[in-house]
Amino acid sequence: MDRQRHIAIVAKKGRTCAYLVRVKSGMLKLTKHAAREIAADWLETDYQYERALDKLIEMGSRKGITDAAQNALDRLLKNGKEPVQRILFC
Repeated sequence: MDRQRHIAIVAKKGRTCAYLVRVKSGMLKLTKHAAREIAADWLETDYQYERALDKLIEMGSRKGITDAAQNALDRLLKNGKEPVQRILFC
C-alpha cells in the first residue's frame, strides 16, 4: 500500500528491483521499481494476500489492464501462494 492507500502487489522480485501490479494512469499496469524506491514510497501492510489479489483482478476488469499486468496476476493465481516480499521493506 502506498502512502495514499493505493494497493499494489509484488508480482516479481529481484535482487535490486521488483515489479508491482498497480493502478497507474487509470488502469492496472505492471511497473518496475528499485527496491529502495519501494521501501521509501510503499508500506508493508497486513492486507490479506488473497483479498488484495481479488481486488486487483476486479479493478482490472473495471478500469482496464495491460497484458503484462494480466499475465502477472494470472501467474500469481496459478502459483497459489503469497510472494515473499518482506525483504523489500527492511
